[in-house]
Amino acid sequence: MTEFIDERSEPAFRQRLGRLLRGAHRADFAVARIRIAGIDLDDDEIGNLDRCRVLVAHLNADTLAEAADAGMLRPEHRRNVAVLLRFLDSGRLQLRAAGPGAWVPDFSVMHGDHDTLILGAHYFGKPYLAVGPSFTCFTDKIHAVHGAARRFEELWQDGRDVLPAIRGTLEWALAAGGAASRAAVAGTGPAADVPADSGGG
Repeated sequence: MTEFIDERSEPAFRQRLGRLLRGAHRADFAVARIRIAGIDLDDDEIGNLDRCRVLVAHLNADTLAEAADAGMLRPEHRRNVAVLLRFLDSGRLQLRAAGPGAWVPDFSVMHGDHDTLILGAHYFGKPYLAVGPSFTCFTDKIHAVHGAARRFEELWQDGRDVLPAIRGTLEWALAAGGAASRAAVAGTGPAADVPADSGGG
């Protein structure tokens, strides 16, 4: 089975990924950049995973700042962060930043009921189409799956562990976001502030 999809396809990439995750025991992702607040994993999608490894091309200050902001955003983003933290606490999620090497395009390998290689654009929400269409290929061809799995192992071995940095940032963001929300509800936070000169004459 080989499927080629774009951002207009139905079911969309997100639904296809969820289906594969539910049937997988191990999952390996190599993605150039990860938008943490947008990772909307469900517990039933990751419940069967014994191990999930995520390799990012680089982890910089912008990535960490975006992770911190996630705790202060909409409730669904804070929910995403909470699910990720539970996954981290389980010990089944590993995260590394790549060494000097890189890769093109993004890819992931699912090991389970149907070993599958995903090659191309990876995203949870609709992709940003500033540069045109977004293409992804799914295949269970054994030589392709095994070849990608071997290359992932090479890249993974050269990567460095960044899980502590991400975990600390997410924990802080979730706690800070919760405190800000409670303050706003109580009328003591920034959301309740009124400029001193906003009254009438």
